[in-house]
This record gives sequence, C-alpha cells and structure tokens, in this order.
Amino acid sequence: MMILALLRTDSSAVTFGRLTLPDGLSFHTLEPPWRDNLNNVSCIPAGTYTLKRRFSVKHRCILFEITAVPDREDVELHIGNFLKDTLGCVLLGLGRQSEMVTQSHEAFDRFMAAMDGIDECLIVVSWAPGISPESRMAA
Repeated sequence: MMILALLRTDSSAVTFGRLTLPDGLSFHTLEPPWRDNLNNVSCIPAGTYTLKRRFSVKHRCILFEITAVPDREDVELHIGNFLKDTLGCVLLGLGRQSEMVTQSHEAFDRFMAAMDGIDECLIVVSWAPGISPESRMAA
C-alpha cells in the first residue's frame, strides 16, 4: 500500500508542512495551529491514518479524506491558500509565503493526477524535531 508522509515543519499562527509522495513529489501544506484537536480550529494529531478518495459535498469535487481521526470528521486534503480556507483540513500549495500557501489549485491538480488510480493509501503525519505543540502541551 502506498504511504504518504506529511512532515509539519513550522507552527505558530498556522502550521506549515511538506506532503511527500513515494516518488519524491512534494507539496507545501497549511493547516491550523495545534489547538488540542478541537474540531474546525485545530490541525489533527500526529499519527498514521488512511486516505480515501471520495466526493466532497462541501467542495463539490473528488478529493482525499483523512479517515479515522479521533473525534473528527470530514478532514480533507483540498484547495485553499489561507487559514480562513480550512476548518481543520490540509491545504495544498506549490509554495508558501507569510501565513499562506500559493498556487493551491495547481498543487491540488498535480496531487490528484499523481494519485490517479489510487483510491486508498496511508498518510503518516508527524512533527519535525523540536516543534511539536502536542509534546509541549503534554509536558
């Protein structure tokens, strides 16, 4: 089964990361900051999840949902540039500036093309050493 890696590299007002596919193709990501996994305002906890292709009623397109996130539903990988564009989901971009990702439509299209023929895979979400808000909160 294919395994994607989402490494969160920076977290303050927003959480930035890099989503990498097995072939090395990667995308910038933007999520909300860690807010104790609160629905609609927090990034999800680090862990291994299943990504499933599905139709999103909200976004009116086929995308991938991150499933089995504790106490959360409808966590998706989708188009958006700013924190206001996500309710706890992962936004994809080709670049990043200040508190945004750039070229999100193009990044999403490239991601979906790379995932052509794949309906389900794993995603490993982790924090770069020294920046995990989850570990700081547990200390």
